[in-house]
Amino acid sequence: MTLRGTVRTSYEVLTSRFGPPTFPQVDDGGLPAEDSTLWLIDTPAGRVHVHNWLDVTYFLKRPAAETRWSIQATDDAALPWIYKSVTGSTAAFSAGVHEFSRYSTRVSLARGYVTYLVQRMIALRERGERYDQGSREHRHQIELSRHVGHMALQVQQIVHDVEWAYADDADRRRWTTLPMPQLADEPESQHWHRWTRWTYRPVPTDSRPEGGDPDLVGMLRRRARDQVRFRDRILPANHRGPTREGKVELYDEHIGTLLTLADTALPDTVEQSRS
Repeated sequence: MTLRGTVRTSYEVLTSRFGPPTFPQVDDGGLPAEDSTLWLIDTPAGRVHVHNWLDVTYFLKRPAAETRWSIQATDDAALPWIYKSVTGSTAAFSAGVHEFSRYSTRVSLARGYVTYLVQRMIALRERGERYDQGSREHRHQIELSRHVGHMALQVQQIVHDVEWAYADDADRRRWTTLPMPQLADEPESQHWHRWTRWTYRPVPTDSRPEGGDPDLVGMLRRRARDQVRFRDRILPANHRGPTREGKVELYDEHIGTLLTLADTALPDTVEQSRS
């Protein structure tokens, strides 16, 4: 588990989202037994530590004061979940890591965001399946799940285009000869990733006859512009209701996430971070 980024928020917000901190424990005298404050949070992407070196007595005196909290995790896929829980949106999650980019790149953050979208797609669908199929809530959750799934596929295509552009001939041969993924006893999100990798086909262009595209920033910005047009076309203003409002919120958050990911000062790949 390594430092992945930070989030600025208050002790009050964190306790409202996650309950009391996991540490410190209180000793026999009613005082905190540790000199820092820590939450251990289990997300769909794995366990996360949200930590500050100040002890809890500092925060109990000023619970509404904003402070920088570190986020430690095994990879970047947990970051969108923490930002969604704490701020209500994934839009700024990539901006939280630009000062701590030792382990993160724009590609790794894009991969993490894809994993978040796939896990959210599954969660929305499973929530909808708990309702009667003829109910409005069932249709609402299933419809939102489909839109999130489309978003995941679009960002995954961008990630694969970049990976293909930077791959050498040996890596490309291995990729194109992957066997078709079979249904196995594995998480659905893991199967989704294997399936989309197997179905990826690079599209040749005049400038890149081998296919792929190294311009990650440009592709993210173009996808954000496309999503603005798509949102405005499929969500006419005269259609009111919770499903439309849910879609608007989804697309606004997705567009913001893509633009912030494009604008954050990070290397695109590990190779660029070493140059």
